[in-house]
Amino acid sequence: SRHAAAHGGSRANVGPPALCRVPADANSAAMRQRMQRMLDLWDDNQPSDHVTPTLERYVERLTEGARSKSVLVPLCGKSFDLVFLADLGLQVVGVESSRRLIAKFAGEQSLDLSAGDAPSADGDAAAWFAGPCTIFECDWFDASPTLLGGRFDVAFDSAALSVVDPSRRALYAEVLHGLMAPTGRILLVAAEFDEESVDPGMLSMGPHSIGIGEVGELFWGYSVEILEEEDVSELGVYRKLHEAGVGRICQRTYLLERIPPVPGTPACCRQ
Repeated sequence: SRHAAAHGGSRANVGPPALCRVPADANSAAMRQRMQRMLDLWDDNQPSDHVTPTLERYVERLTEGARSKSVLVPLCGKSFDLVFLADLGLQVVGVESSRRLIAKFAGEQSLDLSAGDAPSADGDAAAWFAGPCTIFECDWFDASPTLLGGRFDVAFDSAALSVVDPSRRALYAEVLHGLMAPTGRILLVAAEFDEESVDPGMLSMGPHSIGIGEVGELFWGYSVEILEEEDVSELGVYRKLHEAGVGRICQRTYLLERIPPVPGTPACCRQ
Protein backbone atom coordinates (compact mmCIF):
# COMPACT_ATOMS: atom_id res chain seq x y z
CA SER A 1 0.00 0.00 0.00
CA ARG A 2 0.97 3.63 -0.37
CA HIS A 3 1.68 3.97 3.34
CA ALA A 4 2.63 1.31 5.86
CA ALA A 5 -0.41 -0.85 6.54
CA ALA A 6 -1.87 -0.41 10.00
CA HIS A 7 -2.44 -3.41 12.19
CA GLY A 8 -5.82 -4.24 13.68
CA GLY A 9 -7.11 -2.37 16.68
CA SER A 10 -6.60 -5.09 19.30
CA ARG A 11 -6.13 -3.59 22.72
CA ALA A 12 -3.71 -4.44 25.49
CA ASN A 13 -1.64 -2.44 27.94
CA VAL A 14 1.96 -2.22 26.83
CA GLY A 15 5.32 -1.22 28.23
CA PRO A 16 8.07 0.65 26.42
CA PRO A 17 8.94 -0.96 23.08
CA ALA A 18 12.12 -2.98 22.83
CA LEU A 19 15.18 -1.29 21.43
CA CYS A 20 15.27 -1.83 17.69
CA ARG A 21 17.76 0.65 16.36
CA VAL A 22 20.54 3.07 17.26
CA PRO A 23 20.53 6.78 16.35
CA ALA A 24 22.38 7.25 13.09
CA ASP A 25 24.06 10.57 13.76
CA ALA A 26 24.55 13.47 16.11
CA ASN A 27 21.65 15.44 14.58
CA SER A 28 19.17 12.73 15.48
CA ALA A 29 20.55 12.53 19.01
CA ALA A 30 20.36 16.31 19.40
CA MET A 31 16.75 16.34 18.21
CA ARG A 32 15.81 13.67 20.73
CA GLN A 33 17.62 15.46 23.55
CA ARG A 34 15.81 18.71 22.75
CA MET A 35 12.44 16.98 22.61
CA GLN A 36 13.12 15.14 25.87
CA ARG A 37 13.98 18.41 27.64
CA MET A 38 10.78 19.90 26.26
CA LEU A 39 8.78 16.93 27.55
CA ASP A 40 10.31 17.28 31.00
CA LEU A 41 9.40 20.97 30.99
CA TRP A 42 5.84 20.81 29.70
CA ASP A 43 4.47 17.27 30.12
CA ASP A 44 1.91 17.20 32.94
CA ASN A 45 1.64 13.38 32.83
CA GLN A 46 -2.10 13.65 32.27
CA PRO A 47 -3.61 11.02 29.95
CA SER A 48 -4.43 12.28 26.46
CA ASP A 49 -8.14 11.52 26.24
CA HIS A 50 -9.67 14.32 24.18
CA VAL A 51 -9.37 15.62 20.66
CA THR A 52 -7.91 19.05 19.96
CA PRO A 53 -11.02 21.27 19.72
CA THR A 54 -9.89 23.05 16.57
CA LEU A 55 -9.33 19.74 14.80
CA GLU A 56 -12.81 18.58 15.75
CA ARG A 57 -14.29 21.84 14.47
CA TYR A 58 -12.40 21.95 11.18
CA VAL A 59 -11.61 18.37 10.21
CA GLU A 60 -14.29 18.50 7.51
CA ARG A 61 -12.65 21.58 6.00
CA LEU A 62 -9.29 19.83 6.10
CA THR A 63 -10.43 16.58 4.49
CA GLU A 64 -13.24 18.07 2.36
CA GLY A 65 -15.44 15.35 3.81
CA ALA A 66 -13.39 12.49 2.33
CA ARG A 67 -12.68 9.44 4.48
CA SER A 68 -10.09 7.71 2.30
CA LYS A 69 -7.34 10.29 2.59
CA SER A 70 -3.94 9.91 4.20
CA VAL A 71 -3.15 12.29 7.05
CA LEU A 72 0.23 13.19 8.50
CA VAL A 73 0.62 14.37 12.12
CA PRO A 74 4.10 15.87 12.70
CA LEU A 75 5.65 15.56 16.18
CA CYS A 76 2.49 13.74 17.20
CA GLY A 77 3.53 12.84 20.74
CA LYS A 78 0.82 10.88 22.53
CA SER A 79 -2.00 12.93 21.07
CA PHE A 80 -5.53 11.55 21.10
CA ASP A 81 -5.93 13.27 17.73
CA LEU A 82 -4.38 10.18 16.12
CA VAL A 83 -7.23 8.02 17.41
CA PHE A 84 -9.84 10.61 16.45
CA LEU A 85 -8.57 10.78 12.88
CA ALA A 86 -8.28 7.00 12.58
CA ASP A 87 -11.85 6.57 13.84
CA LEU A 88 -12.96 8.72 10.90
CA GLY A 89 -11.47 6.13 8.55
CA LEU A 90 -8.42 8.16 7.57
CA GLN A 91 -4.98 6.60 7.04
CA VAL A 92 -3.09 8.09 9.99
CA VAL A 93 0.68 8.41 10.11
CA GLY A 94 2.50 10.22 12.90
CA VAL A 95 6.13 11.24 13.22
CA GLU A 96 7.61 11.34 16.72
CA SER A 97 11.20 11.36 17.95
CA SER A 98 10.43 10.16 21.49
CA ARG A 99 9.98 6.43 21.99
CA ARG A 100 8.73 7.24 25.48
CA LEU A 101 5.75 9.12 24.04
CA ILE A 102 5.02 6.45 21.45
CA ALA A 103 4.82 3.90 24.27
CA LYS A 104 2.68 6.28 26.36
CA PHE A 105 0.28 6.77 23.48
CA ALA A 106 -0.24 3.04 23.01
CA GLY A 107 -0.54 2.44 26.75
CA GLU A 108 -3.02 5.25 27.40
CA GLN A 109 -5.20 4.20 24.47
CA SER A 110 -4.92 0.48 25.38
CA LEU A 111 -3.57 -0.34 21.93
CA ASP A 112 -1.21 -3.16 21.04
CA LEU A 113 2.16 -1.76 20.00
CA SER A 114 4.24 -3.70 17.53
CA ALA A 115 7.34 -3.03 15.48
CA GLY A 116 7.01 -2.55 11.74
CA ASP A 117 9.76 -2.05 9.23
CA ALA A 118 13.39 -2.18 10.26
CA PRO A 119 15.40 1.06 10.14
CA SER A 120 15.82 2.28 6.59
CA ALA A 121 19.13 2.89 4.87
CA ASP A 122 17.69 6.25 3.76
CA GLY A 123 17.45 7.60 7.28
CA ASP A 124 17.23 6.86 10.97
CA ALA A 125 13.66 5.65 11.48
CA ALA A 126 11.63 2.78 12.83
CA ALA A 127 7.93 2.16 12.24
CA TRP A 128 5.53 1.30 15.06
CA PHE A 129 1.94 0.12 14.74
CA ALA A 130 -0.44 1.21 17.49
CA GLY A 131 -3.86 -0.11 16.60
CA PRO A 132 -4.97 1.67 13.42
CA CYS A 133 -2.16 4.25 13.61
CA THR A 134 1.36 4.07 12.20
CA ILE A 135 4.01 6.13 14.01
CA PHE A 136 7.51 6.61 12.67
CA GLU A 137 10.13 7.11 15.35
CA CYS A 138 12.65 9.43 13.76
CA ASP A 139 14.08 12.91 13.57
CA TRP A 140 11.52 15.07 11.77
CA PHE A 141 14.26 16.57 9.62
CA ASP A 142 15.05 13.12 8.23
CA ALA A 143 11.46 12.52 7.14
CA SER A 144 10.88 12.05 3.42
CA PRO A 145 8.29 10.40 1.14
CA THR A 146 10.69 7.47 0.73
CA LEU A 147 11.06 7.03 4.47
CA LEU A 148 7.36 7.38 5.28
CA GLY A 149 6.04 5.46 2.29
CA GLY A 150 4.60 8.24 0.17
CA ARG A 151 3.14 11.74 0.17
CA PHE A 152 0.12 12.80 2.17
CA ASP A 153 -3.22 14.29 1.21
CA VAL A 154 -3.56 16.34 4.40
CA ALA A 155 -1.60 17.17 7.54
CA PHE A 156 -2.51 18.39 11.01
CA ASP A 157 0.12 20.47 12.81
CA SER A 158 -1.09 21.11 16.35
CA ALA A 159 1.62 23.51 17.58
CA ALA A 160 4.42 21.26 16.28
CA LEU A 161 5.89 24.17 14.36
CA SER A 162 5.74 26.19 17.58
CA VAL A 163 8.16 23.92 19.44
CA VAL A 164 10.76 23.76 16.68
CA ASP A 165 13.84 25.92 17.27
CA PRO A 166 13.06 29.19 15.41
CA SER A 167 16.32 28.89 13.48
CA ARG A 168 15.01 25.65 11.94
CA ARG A 169 11.45 26.70 11.14
CA ALA A 170 12.15 27.18 7.44
CA LEU A 171 13.66 23.70 7.24
CA TYR A 172 10.70 22.27 9.16
CA ALA A 173 8.29 23.84 6.65
CA GLU A 174 10.41 22.60 3.75
CA VAL A 175 10.24 19.02 5.06
CA LEU A 176 6.48 19.28 5.57
CA HIS A 177 5.99 20.68 2.09
CA GLY A 178 8.05 17.84 0.64
CA LEU A 179 5.74 15.32 2.29
CA MET A 180 2.53 16.80 0.90
CA ALA A 181 0.72 15.69 -2.25
CA PRO A 182 0.36 18.25 -5.08
CA THR A 183 -3.12 19.13 -3.81
CA GLY A 184 -2.12 18.92 -0.13
CA ARG A 185 -3.92 20.79 2.64
CA ILE A 186 -2.57 21.58 6.11
CA LEU A 187 -4.47 22.51 9.26
CA LEU A 188 -1.99 24.50 11.33
CA VAL A 189 -2.43 25.67 14.92
CA ALA A 190 0.06 28.26 16.19
CA ALA A 191 0.05 31.01 18.82
CA GLU A 192 1.40 34.56 18.80
CA PHE A 193 2.51 36.38 21.94
CA ASP A 194 5.16 38.79 23.24
CA GLU A 195 8.23 36.63 23.85
CA GLU A 196 10.15 39.58 25.32
CA SER A 197 7.82 39.69 28.32
CA VAL A 198 9.05 36.41 29.77
CA ASP A 199 12.39 34.93 30.83
CA PRO A 200 14.04 33.49 27.68
CA GLY A 201 14.79 30.32 29.63
CA MET A 202 11.10 29.46 29.68
CA LEU A 203 10.99 29.55 25.88
CA SER A 204 14.20 27.67 25.17
CA MET A 205 12.26 24.47 24.47
CA GLY A 206 9.15 26.17 23.11
CA PRO A 207 6.43 26.93 22.49
CA HIS A 208 7.52 29.95 20.49
CA SER A 209 5.49 32.79 19.05
CA ILE A 210 4.54 32.66 15.38
CA GLY A 211 2.75 35.52 13.62
CA ILE A 212 0.56 35.62 10.53
CA GLY A 213 3.29 37.09 8.36
CA GLU A 214 5.76 34.36 9.18
CA VAL A 215 3.24 31.63 8.40
CA GLY A 216 2.79 33.18 4.96
CA GLU A 217 6.54 33.35 4.43
CA LEU A 218 7.17 29.77 5.54
CA PHE A 219 4.38 28.38 3.36
CA TRP A 220 4.60 30.79 0.45
CA GLY A 221 3.40 28.13 -2.01
CA TYR A 222 0.08 27.84 -0.17
CA SER A 223 -3.03 29.93 0.22
CA VAL A 224 -3.47 30.92 3.86
CA GLU A 225 -6.90 31.18 5.46
CA ILE A 226 -7.35 32.05 9.14
CA LEU A 227 -10.23 29.93 10.37
CA GLU A 228 -10.31 31.29 13.90
CA GLU A 229 -8.47 33.22 16.59
CA GLU A 230 -8.81 32.68 20.32
CA ASP A 231 -7.17 33.80 23.53
CA VAL A 232 -5.49 30.74 25.08
CA SER A 233 -3.72 32.52 27.93
CA GLU A 234 -5.43 30.32 30.50
CA LEU A 235 -5.22 27.05 28.58
CA GLY A 236 -2.72 24.18 28.57
CA VAL A 237 0.97 24.91 28.36
CA TYR A 238 0.31 28.59 27.66
CA ARG A 239 -1.03 29.10 31.18
CA LYS A 240 2.53 28.74 32.50
CA LEU A 241 3.71 31.50 30.19
CA HIS A 242 0.79 33.74 31.14
CA GLU A 243 1.50 33.22 34.84
CA ALA A 244 5.14 34.11 34.17
CA GLY A 245 4.20 37.50 32.72
CA VAL A 246 3.10 37.00 29.12
CA GLY A 247 -0.02 39.00 28.28
CA ARG A 248 -2.58 37.94 25.70
CA ILE A 249 -1.70 34.76 23.83
CA CYS A 250 -3.57 34.59 20.53
CA GLN A 251 -3.87 31.14 19.01
CA ARG A 252 -4.80 30.98 15.36
CA THR A 253 -6.01 28.06 13.30
CA TYR A 254 -4.91 28.24 9.67
CA LEU A 255 -6.00 26.25 6.65
CA LEU A 256 -3.17 26.07 4.14
CA GLU A 257 -3.93 24.83 0.64
CA ARG A 258 -1.18 24.16 -1.84
CA ILE A 259 -1.34 26.44 -4.89
CA PRO A 260 -0.89 24.53 -8.17
CA PRO A 261 2.07 25.88 -10.15
CA VAL A 262 1.31 27.98 -13.21
CA PRO A 263 2.01 25.93 -16.36
CA GLY A 264 5.47 26.69 -17.64
CA THR A 265 6.84 27.79 -14.25
CA PRO A 266 10.48 26.61 -13.89
CA ALA A 267 10.96 23.92 -11.23
CA CYS A 268 13.36 26.20 -9.35
CA CYS A 269 10.53 28.69 -8.80
CA ARG A 270 8.09 26.20 -7.29
CA GLN A 271 7.91 25.44 -3.60
